[in-house]
Amino acid sequence: MDRSLRTLLALLALLLLLPTTGCVQQAVREVRNDLVTPTPQGRSTVLELKIEKYEDLSREFPDEPLYPERLARLYWLQKDHRTALRHLDRAIRLDPENSKYEYLKGTIYAGIGNYRLAKASLREVIEGTGAEYTGPYIQLAEICLREDNPTEARTYLQRCLEVDPGFPTPHYYLGAIALGQRDQKGAIEHFEQYLRLGAGPQFEEVIQTLRNLQPELRVHHIR
Repeated sequence: MDRSLRTLLALLALLLLLPTTGCVQQAVREVRNDLVTPTPQGRSTVLELKIEKYEDLSREFPDEPLYPERLARLYWLQKDHRTALRHLDRAIRLDPENSKYEYLKGTIYAGIGNYRLAKASLREVIEGTGAEYTGPYIQLAEICLREDNPTEARTYLQRCLEVDPGFPTPHYYLGAIALGQRDQKGAIEHFEQYLRLGAGPQFEEVIQTLRNLQPELRVHHIR
């Protein structure tokens, strides 16, 4: 290969490595921005595209409860609770034996402050599942505490520990209830048990509370 041909090929390779210009580059940038820019409703178009996808699937497969459940979760993220609950009701009609739909319904009601309906849904989950998992009990206890009803909350927390004795979160709430009732000994016992069982997101708060209750406390003393 002569020198002039090699030079020509080298120039062509260099041109191929240079970034493209014009409308193609602009189009790529617009699509990327369109995916991440918030809409006037405060959500990215990615969420809107997901909703559109599941709306289509829900129409195409009207007897499948998965799609209205997915739509309920997406509308919940959008804070469109009315539409979320409507889709959940449809999922429940299609699959009344699936307790997760009623559980999500209770969670949404609790989130918008409708504690009466939230408690009704969560109790229905407990009745339908034979009270085999802790989620409904914790949510019911949290609702009771928001309603300033520690006695009922304690009942749910103790039932939660019967289901799962190794679950630390009920001890956090039981400790907080005891502290609010000026039962310092009970608060210390529950907070220490919370730490023994592995703690959780309230770890720093519990450590500080125990130090306030027992200034001489050293964490390694808790066995």
